[in-house]
Parts: sequence; structure tokens; C-alpha cells
Amino acid sequence: MFKLLVTESRTSYRRAAAFTIFRAIVPLKKRQHSTYASQAVLASLHNPFHDFSDAQYQSSENSFLEARSALLSLTILLSNTEPSPPFLSKLLSPIISSLYLLSYDLNKFKTADPQLKESITGLLLSWGKIVDENEGTQILWSIVDGGKGGEWKFNLEGQFWKSKP
Repeated sequence: MFKLLVTESRTSYRRAAAFTIFRAIVPLKKRQHSTYASQAVLASLHNPFHDFSDAQYQSSENSFLEARSALLSLTILLSNTEPSPPFLSKLLSPIISSLYLLSYDLNKFKTADPQLKESITGLLLSWGKIVDENEGTQILWSIVDGGKGGEWKFNLEGQFWKSKP
């Protein structure tokens, strides 16, 4: 499904993949394996933002997606699904601190791709508009309390990865 999202596939295929992932995260009915499906999809999208990598082109050990592909998947998912608060919260809340720090480090990188900056800002704004006030306050305060906890590195090809401080 992720491959359909990030490749230059037909719009209808992207929408179908986005809807499939949407239903894996927010199912209509709770079924026996719906929790496992949700956890697997979310882990694939979240791990590139949580895990540290020492190599430029290597995805982390716990994820098959690189950070750029995961970010692209997130933006395509949000643009091809309905604006559901539970979906957006499950999708973005666990990685908001990483996205905020990515935005901070990206703004220091002078030759950064403006589209990349815009994508991250769009995700942060979308989350801020739809998240519950208590959850939003708690997550934003965790950024202040938690400190930086890593640094995002960038190369000229537009790839980025999180490294230890």
C-alpha cells in the first residue's frame, strides 16, 4: 500500500491505497485483527521519525520506510482521506515532537527543499487545527520538557535522517 502512495501511480490507486490505510487505522468495526493492522501501519509510518540512523540512505532497523518516504506517505494520506479527528490524532500525535524538531532543524539548513518545509508545516498546522485541546497541550509541553533528543541531518539529494546528539 505504501508503495502505491509514494510512487507516481494513478490518482485512483493512490486514493484506494489511502482509504485502505485509513480503514486499517480507523476501522468501521472492531475485528479480531484490527488492532494488529493499525499497530503495523502506524509503526511503519512512525518509526522513521523516532528511530536514530547513522547512515544517510539506510532506513532504521525497525522500519522499511525512509523518513522522506514516510513524510510523503503522511502528506498523501491526509490529502486523500476524509478529515477525521481520530485518524489525524492517531497518525500525527505520536510524531508531532519529531516533526516540530525536524521543522526546526530544517529551517537552519539553508539549501533545504521549500516543498519539504511546506509539507512539514502543513502537517503541523493540520494537527493543530483538529487535535483536542488537552492532548495538544500535553504533546506540545512534552516538546518543551523533553528537549531536543536528537538532530536531523540533511543531504543535498533531499534525504534526511535522525542521528544521536
